[in-house]
Amino acid sequence: MKNIPIKDTAAAFAAALVLAFSGALNAAPALDQLQAGEGPAAVPPPAASAPVNGAAAEADAALNSVFSFFGEPSFPAAQPSALNRGKDAGFTAELESQRDNYLRTEAYFTTGKGTKVRVSLAKGNCAGGGTACEGKDKAVFTLMADSGPYFLIRGMDIANFFPIYSGSRTVEIDGESYKIKLYPKPLKPVNSELEVKGPSGRGIKITMQRLSEVLIDKCVPIRLSRDYRMAYATEVDQADGKPKFTARRQLIIYPFPMTSDHAHTVLSVSDIKAGGTRFPDFEPSYTFSINAGVLKIAQ
Repeated sequence: MKNIPIKDTAAAFAAALVLAFSGALNAAPALDQLQAGEGPAAVPPPAASAPVNGAAAEADAALNSVFSFFGEPSFPAAQPSALNRGKDAGFTAELESQRDNYLRTEAYFTTGKGTKVRVSLAKGNCAGGGTACEGKDKAVFTLMADSGPYFLIRGMDIANFFPIYSGSRTVEIDGESYKIKLYPKPLKPVNSELEVKGPSGRGIKITMQRLSEVLIDKCVPIRLSRDYRMAYATEVDQADGKPKFTARRQLIIYPFPMTSDHAHTVLSVSDIKAGGTRFPDFEPSYTFSINAGVLKIAQ
């Protein structure tokens, strides 16, 4: 059986994307927190100002255009399929070492104590559960400190779209306060900016285009009937209105280069059996299996 090595792709990814992200990373403590699905307490976010007059629909349409680079996910149904034992796997990966790497990007700022805090972008479900909500309601930004805390922040909680929305969130890291804001640019969504501002000029300001590039750099390249980039991700749940990690895992698979509508595929890891699973609506000639934490994809 041949193994295709896992490595970060160095290619720049100019098209904006989401799920949705220099220096060495020591992520073991953050992994433990992710598994627990709980982050530290943060300063409660102020409520974003409510839309006024008749401008709500216009503001919502503008914000949806900003988050359009997320694209719509498909969730193909799984079907048991026996593995072809005589066929070598076209792709093999030990999954746990890749968990949530797309959140540990090379876009980061450094606190006064020298802790690197990495920013990225994920995609949750809808408030109340399900996926039948607009893109602006699924966007979740992440801050993940090396050897420290992490934070999940709804995009709409920090959106600033004058005069309709004025949101922000303040978090505490290493005893310092950092205020997070999002500045949408509806006419050119990829230029929308995430700003994290802390003491003594510490923080980061990054466009959605650059954030998508560093995110995709952390995904695993896969060659099936075409090229893809794959993230092994912890599911983000917003059913109660507050994003949090769950115990569930997903494979988020992006066509590479991205299609014009930025569509992507989400496979639930719990659907992929050791004996083999096919997804007739996604790469139907390939069988997926996970055994002892190892993903194999064979034709």
